[in-house]
Amino acid sequence: MNKAGQRDPSLLDALVPVGALICLIALTIVLFGTGATDGPLQVALLTSAVVAGLVALKNGYTTASLSAAMIGGISTAMGGGVDRQPAHPGMLWTVGPSFCISLVIFVIIGLAGARRGRPPTRRRPRTPSPRSSGSRR
Repeated sequence: MNKAGQRDPSLLDALVPVGALICLIALTIVLFGTGATDGPLQVALLTSAVVAGLVALKNGYTTASLSAAMIGGISTAMGGGVDRQPAHPGMLWTVGPSFCISLVIFVIIGLAGARRGRPPTRRRPRTPSPRSSGSRR
């Protein structure tokens, strides 16, 4: 027992959300094929998170403790936290290394797309050059 009424999860409690995730992802890929990345995979991830939350509620955890754990996990993953002090007095918030790495990856992907001519979406019409006005043989 952890706190009042909270039980530690059993092995089955730990395996149920993982099994649900594996089954839902497999079902999504079977049903949608390569189109699964357009949205059905996110539904499978969200559904398995709901299953994990239901298992936690079954073990006596409250929704407040679950939400605090989610917020703490996301802040830790972003490299920050609600209790961290700014690195510089003028900064309103700090960013962690995972945020910086994600930002660099997004910039690289954006520049690669721009280099291929995707953004901007409108292109100037081509004007015929004076050399191409003659006939070719």
